[in-house]
Amino acid sequence: MERMEIPPISFTEIQRLFKASETVISRHAASIHLKGGSVFSGVYAKACGYEGILTAGHCALGFLRGDHVIFSISESWHEFSVTPSVLEHVLVGYDKTGRNPPEPDLSFVIIRDRKAIEIIKSQGFQFYDLDAHIVRAKETFENYGFPKFNWCVSGTPGEKVEVPKRYADGMRGMVVTPINSMQGNFSSHAFRGDFDYIELFFASGVAKFPDSYEGVSGGGIWYLCFVTKDGLAYDVEPVLAGISISQTKEPILERDLRVRMITGHGWFSIYRKVRDALADKRASERQT
Repeated sequence: MERMEIPPISFTEIQRLFKASETVISRHAASIHLKGGSVFSGVYAKACGYEGILTAGHCALGFLRGDHVIFSISESWHEFSVTPSVLEHVLVGYDKTGRNPPEPDLSFVIIRDRKAIEIIKSQGFQFYDLDAHIVRAKETFENYGFPKFNWCVSGTPGEKVEVPKRYADGMRGMVVTPINSMQGNFSSHAFRGDFDYIELFFASGVAKFPDSYEGVSGGGIWYLCFVTKDGLAYDVEPVLAGISISQTKEPILERDLRVRMITGHGWFSIYRKVRDALADKRASERQT
């Protein structure tokens, strides 16, 4: 199967394929809240036999402080929450006594409650298989590098969240949250120590783009890879390429366009370092 950055098809068809890929991406997008309206993003993922949330370290530290962790799993008003006691935090490359935000800034939160997992799946969500997709990610970024176009970040910008002031029982709240997939352009990729980092530009306050990407931290960075079998019909295969961790404090101008730069951990960090941490955890559990 041939892969390419920009196929020889119309702009309208390219946008149609991008739009269709949003459905695939949204199936893995986790939106998490705390009482009072704090919002965090993540990716429903699985590896080494664990199912949970792949997110930024500072996001996991944030939402695990709550009495109840509220999951947004529907576009209609609903209520679904769990206690932190059924969530196990796997810190990837850092410890809780270090700097805030942590460096590296990456976590995997295992969901230990099977009923909660089944409820999430019943709403059409899927857990992205890091074990199964590592080969495709490695081939994509080692063979094709980091193209400028066809990138997106998926998450929940806080300014687009609706959380009512009233709460069902004083601890849990009804919530409705739009999951947004926003297209951007590649800027850079580099290693800092054992972890890699990726930077991308996203429009800020233009058209339907949010002014601030606060709340998107922890969300997935995806590369939208065009593929074809015959050179005639094309499709888009989204490849999870990273986890967002921060944005520039203020918008900047990039070629006269108002943008924010989002920084995230790259593909190596999530497919190697996260899986290594989970493999170590699995090995230690087998010894006990």
